[in-house]
Amino acid sequence: MKRIINNIKLGLGATALVLCASCTDTWDEHYNPTEGTSATETLWERIKANPNLSRYAALAEKTTYYKDQVHPLTNPKTGKPYTYKDMLSGTQLMTVFAPENDALTEAEVAKWESMLETNPYGVHQQLMANTVSLWRYSVIGEGLDTLQMINGKRLELDKKNGTMQKIAIKQKNIEASNGTLHTLAENLPFKYNLYEYLKDSYNANENSVSRYHAYILDTDTTYFNEYNSIEGNPDANGNPTYVDSAYTNTNQMFFSTKRLTTTNSDKNLTYMESFGANIEGEDSDFVMIVPTDAAWEAAYNRLKPLYKYANYYVDSDKGDSHVDATREITEDMMDSLTDQSINMDIISPTVFNARRQPKRSTSAPLWNTEELIAAGDGEIEYLLNTFGDTLRTDNEWLKTSLWAGKKQIKMSNGIGVMTDNWNFPRKLYQPNLNIEIGWACWYDSQSFSGSTQPYSFSNAVAKDWVDTVGTVSYNNFYELRPTGDGTSIKFLFKLLGTDGENRESEVMSGTYDIGVVCVPDFYKTSSDTIEGDTLCHRITATLYYCNNNSSSKGATNDKKNLTKADNVIYDGLKVDTIWLFKDFTFPYSYKNLRYSWPVLELGTNSSSSERKGTDKNYPGKKFANNLCIDRIIMVAKDPAEAPTE
Repeated sequence: MKRIINNIKLGLGATALVLCASCTDTWDEHYNPTEGTSATETLWERIKANPNLSRYAALAEKTTYYKDQVHPLTNPKTGKPYTYKDMLSGTQLMTVFAPENDALTEAEVAKWESMLETNPYGVHQQLMANTVSLWRYSVIGEGLDTLQMINGKRLELDKKNGTMQKIAIKQKNIEASNGTLHTLAENLPFKYNLYEYLKDSYNANENSVSRYHAYILDTDTTYFNEYNSIEGNPDANGNPTYVDSAYTNTNQMFFSTKRLTTTNSDKNLTYMESFGANIEGEDSDFVMIVPTDAAWEAAYNRLKPLYKYANYYVDSDKGDSHVDATREITEDMMDSLTDQSINMDIISPTVFNARRQPKRSTSAPLWNTEELIAAGDGEIEYLLNTFGDTLRTDNEWLKTSLWAGKKQIKMSNGIGVMTDNWNFPRKLYQPNLNIEIGWACWYDSQSFSGSTQPYSFSNAVAKDWVDTVGTVSYNNFYELRPTGDGTSIKFLFKLLGTDGENRESEVMSGTYDIGVVCVPDFYKTSSDTIEGDTLCHRITATLYYCNNNSSSKGATNDKKNLTKADNVIYDGLKVDTIWLFKDFTFPYSYKNLRYSWPVLELGTNSSSSERKGTDKNYPGKKFANNLCIDRIIMVAKDPAEAPTE
């Protein structure tokens, strides 16, 4: 599966440099102390000489320093693992907050010793790197300092009260040649951030969130960073070697760009969606919905019918909307595209920044995570996830139902809600499509018959009568014009949501009611009074969409198996939705395809007598072959509502 997925998704560059200590003189000299001190002993010598730190020292000797979760550091001088003893013996300036023996019980030491065998990175991250900060910090005077520890955690040093993260400092300001040592009455507590917690396989297994955990790991990228590495002597062939190799780690899910694309459209069929949030950031306050494996499986099965892909699709980058430019998708690619698309739908909406959620009162303070989760539905105006979706309560769904998890786990940067129910609203993963005419929805201008004219229209100015004849969205509409009085029109529109929503709306393998919102002709000349002729219009429509055996298929609205009759008449009296196709089922999905979509062909076709107003079937009605359009709408039907064969 992963081999196939890699053909679909993209690789990205890095943005976050991993902090690393070095084991070379070159690196140490780069961080030589800038403060003078009379001390000649190193931090390691100070620690080793203190009998109250013997347990801490024993663990420091055995704990390897890690560049990241999969790259332990090696001491090039000895070829052995580079330990905290080595680091504390160097020349880089550091401050150490070492727990005294009373703070590390025999049971705790035994736990860390066991982890050195089963999870050595965990000992580095949760214990040793949680007690060391770069540079020298003394407890002198008053005030608060926020120190960043080697593991990235930000902890508070209270100089006035002599505490570190509210833990009493027992011995202060023990100077060393390479920094400062403080001893603590208790061990500094380690708190996972959301990213660390989900990456830990033990946590994933304990909470049955292995699928979420696997997705996070699969989107991780760790690679060699030549620019930040220390180069040594070249090898015998003149190739560079490195005495200290830096690695960069990042995750595609953190990027603020919600849809991550690639330049190679022939190779990559689809997009990669992100959270739009750095869940590793320690200064954040997130609520994260983490579906259990059972919830993930249930959501996957719920979404799967919407992601049936065809063997062939029209490639809009290569040709006409329904002619011969096709792209074949193999069975393996179809399976991978389905899997990737559903998993993106499940995971991308799950993060909420508590500080960005609106309150009904603009003067109220920002939410924190606990308040947000505890708030009643009526107290929250709406929810905004980091992907950009706006989620509002409606008759089918309560926004606070998202917090109904089986466990809430407090992290350093928010709360993880472990839930057995992925409870996002249907309109999020199976949205209606609203296609604004003129908002990048024109398609294949060479196949047009006629011309177009945009019109601005102020609903506010016409407020005295628009309540009767209807408003237009965004205060504008388009007229589709024939080339002559007796000629018909034909225009093609790509069925892709273009109404400005952050999450693009695309046709899925499901059932829709498809209509066009028509505007009366007299809106072209109206200001605050109704003027102009009332004209009728006979509308023709054809859908072009993929089936499994060929690139496209036409479905016209005069076919017997469709619910619409062959005479689709718009009377031109008010802004009105004219339904072209009712309960129309697209057999295959276009969701997340980068290059393909179904196409709606709209036209008009009236007889000479209808245009003259003399047709006996429509007494007193005058027809025209132009058409004014506000938008195209597609209302998605719940599978339970859709007609069955």
